Amino acid sequence: MHNLNLAFYMMVGWLELHWVPAVIVLGLVVALFAMLMLSGKRLWCGKAFRAGLGIAVAAWAAFILILPSMTRSSLGQVTYSTDWIMLALMSAGFAAVAFVLAYPTLALMGKKA
Repeated sequence: MHNLNLAFYMMVGWLELHWVPAVIVLGLVVALFAMLMLSGKRLWCGKAFRAGLGIAVAAWAAFILILPSMTRSSLGQVTYSTDWIMLALMSAGFAAVAFVLAYPTLALMGKKA
């Protein structure tokens, strides 16, 4: 249970430090989905979804390698299972942001319904 509390407070602390970029990304996501809805194209696009998942998987792998160095650490210092789980989940969060930004962009580039 202590690890869940730690994860929660790490997330809250990160948002407190980086609230401006988080709000900008949220506004960008809202604008992209609004453009998609107003464009007359389908909201669901299988090709864009698959391509977005590919981008998210690539971002997840990249962030697993990048995140430790962003905190002045290294992959060699990620030793405990809790460390690996937290690293994988933080990377998944950034990958989810990449997917949510990539999907409407790719759907807008696709054919009209």
